[in-house]
Amino acid sequence: MNYSDEINGLNVIAGDYTRKVNIYKMSLDNGQKTMIVQGIPFISLAKISLDGKYLALMSGGELRLLQLSSEKLTGNIGSPPNLTHFGWSPDGKKIYTENEVFPNNIIYSVESGQKRFPYEQGPEEPFYKASYKIAQGKEVFVGTDMAADKYGNEMPVTVILDKNQNIKRTLSIGRVRDIFKNNIIQVGKEGFELLFIPNYETWRQKILSEDYIYQCAFTPDGDVIYTTKGKIKENPCYSLNLFDPKNNRQKTVEVSGPHFCLWPDRRYIDICGYREERLSLPDLKQVKHKDRNLYTGEKARIIAALYHASDVYFKNFYRKNEPKKLGKELEKYFVNTSYPVPQEALFDVHQELIHRSSSETHRYHIIHGTLEDLKINGGRASVKAGFVTESDYGSWSFISAFEMIKINNNWYITGLATFPESGERKRVMSVVQKFIDGAEKGKMYYFQDEKSNVLYKKIIKKKIKIGQVQFWSLSEPQLASNAGNAAYAKVYLDVEDKRYKLLVKKNSFRNVERWYIERLDDERLWYLF
Repeated sequence: MNYSDEINGLNVIAGDYTRKVNIYKMSLDNGQKTMIVQGIPFISLAKISLDGKYLALMSGGELRLLQLSSEKLTGNIGSPPNLTHFGWSPDGKKIYTENEVFPNNIIYSVESGQKRFPYEQGPEEPFYKASYKIAQGKEVFVGTDMAADKYGNEMPVTVILDKNQNIKRTLSIGRVRDIFKNNIIQVGKEGFELLFIPNYETWRQKILSEDYIYQCAFTPDGDVIYTTKGKIKENPCYSLNLFDPKNNRQKTVEVSGPHFCLWPDRRYIDICGYREERLSLPDLKQVKHKDRNLYTGEKARIIAALYHASDVYFKNFYRKNEPKKLGKELEKYFVNTSYPVPQEALFDVHQELIHRSSSETHRYHIIHGTLEDLKINGGRASVKAGFVTESDYGSWSFISAFEMIKINNNWYITGLATFPESGERKRVMSVVQKFIDGAEKGKMYYFQDEKSNVLYKKIIKKKIKIGQVQFWSLSEPQLASNAGNAAYAKVYLDVEDKRYKLLVKKNSFRNVERWYIERLDDERLWYLF
């Protein structure tokens, strides 16, 4: 296996990603290589059927099947995509899959090519996920069954199975990942926590990590190898961890990718990363390494600052906050500025996290962070980026636009969906300025809602200062990723010592789009409504 793509197209800020590879068959006698397929996602899991006829390959959430006698490789048989694990049936005729949502997802029949869900032919059945050959003709099978917790919610549980799919022992809640002799590893809810079961015949358990687990497996020697997030740097990095259960020792090294492929001969582990690393087992020393980066210069520093800021935001979103302490932490990554236009990311984020954050602490992880666009203009930068996060009670995804500024050689986020140079902002400002001119002169203005009319009487004939203009999209209100697609603009108005928000709505009449004043409010300033 070697890479078939370049890193130029990898616009990764944080989290999961994969790369394209070419797959070869290599003769152990003379080292001759024959290409089987090119340009498929990096292979992170490969399993031979127990009858020795097929090799199943999981790569980038896809599943392919190689018939060993003919060397014929199928296209992606995973349906739907985003597979996270699979296992063979004891007779080698079925593949049991799971994805991010469903621990027991699709059953694929190798000979017929048919796919079915577990509930389509009677009661749901446990899924085979891994096996270990103890002796000739004697295997241990481990899988996933679904059971109700004390609240009636279905949860995946790890079970020991026989060849007839009968459950011989139920272990613990979680998704099983691998078995070595009588040792088992599994991940917990939403991919957080790695649990090591040193002997499935006893109830002993050991938590190896409480972080989000990208990938984990037993090495051929019985060590546990797994990947977690790394430190936030100018280029993405991840932690490759090796736990030695015999000596109860753990070793950690930094790598450039979250996924890996173990060599079957026990010697090496390949990392799916922009540096193309190969490490020896079990000492995790580099034997192959291309020292290169995804980002350099100011681009790297801007992306690192954005990642830091996003991580701080999510960390505080998933826990209860004390306002003063929160403000000091946010000041390291967010700032309010007045030039060239007022932008108040620090104010917005601080207010949102005070009023919207969780009442209790939850584990979280940025699954994906993707750079969509980046324009640098001296000490300013405009960035469009998308993030997907996972917590132990759900996931969240969005794409947003960030305005950044360089102060004392450090980059900060100063605007969220503000688009200071856009034509839409100029059009909104024209409407708002006309409204303010009338208010300062004492001209009456009539809103459709009573609260806005009451508030208008409080600002009429007073000096009004226009603050930040921010653009919002609808269905569920969220910050706009493009000013032209925004449905609303939220404009801060400062009158004496009080702040208001003015909502300006975009309407279309006879294919002409225009902005209209809709509402005046003094509550939930950080949000649209």
